Amino acid sequence: MAEGDWKSFVARTAHNEVNRNLSNRNKKIETSLDETEALGDEVNASSAETFVLVKTVWQGICRLSLYQRQSLIFSSVDLVLYLFQFGIEEDDLLAELELTKESWERISTRMPLTDIEIAEIANPNSANGQRVATAGAVKKARFDARKRLKELMK
Repeated sequence: MAEGDWKSFVARTAHNEVNRNLSNRNKKIETSLDETEALGDEVNASSAETFVLVKTVWQGICRLSLYQRQSLIFSSVDLVLYLFQFGIEEDDLLAELELTKESWERISTRMPLTDIEIAEIANPNSANGQRVATAGAVKKARFDARKRLKELMK
């Protein structure tokens, strides 16, 4: 399997796993230790690849502008879960988003946010008429952020 195919496979697998866990949040999933040990190195290699992929994406996110980071992260609960699941600390995320713990608690309970809500957080002093234009800017910022991250993965 080519490296690009492998990265795509790992990303899809991680995405599906997080979605499955979210949909089964109230159900208890039990996996016996014997089953886990039987998989052995395959699980470790897959986890290591996913860990490296998420770290690479995180480094790319850190290089984005604050506005792009906010546009990307505030609109995706899945992305935040991936980051936390693979070792990105909450304090590191808050530092990159330039948020306090209190603001993060208010924002995270409402995620995913609409473009208008993201615009209000990014520009708290803007007038209501400017927010509509700013909501379009949020969408563009998120598009540009995804484009830059995709280029990073090539």
